[in-house]
Amino acid sequence: MNRPQDFDILARDAGEFLSAFRTVFDEDWYYTKSCLTDLTMIPEGKTFLHPGLDNEEPRNQEDANWCNRRCLLDKFRSLSETLRRLQLHPDQLEGPAP
Repeated sequence: MNRPQDFDILARDAGEFLSAFRTVFDEDWYYTKSCLTDLTMIPEGKTFLHPGLDNEEPRNQEDANWCNRRCLLDKFRSLSETLRRLQLHPDQLEGPAP
């Protein structure tokens, strides 16, 4: 990070992601747990982070019956994009993961 502005953007995106993560996996845990056991919420062959849904199709959106999931995915993608732009994303770092 070369500019203080980069740090501000990274800090904002990280904070927003943590807030969304806490909402889904702590505050809404019982609902999240029920959604994760509902096999229709995540299509076969897809993952929580990469659900393969089309947000332009009303019946096939990431937030269908689970709006906090969509918020979490949006914040995850924003933070990932910022980390890539700053060349700090784990996929860009050299060496094996610890």
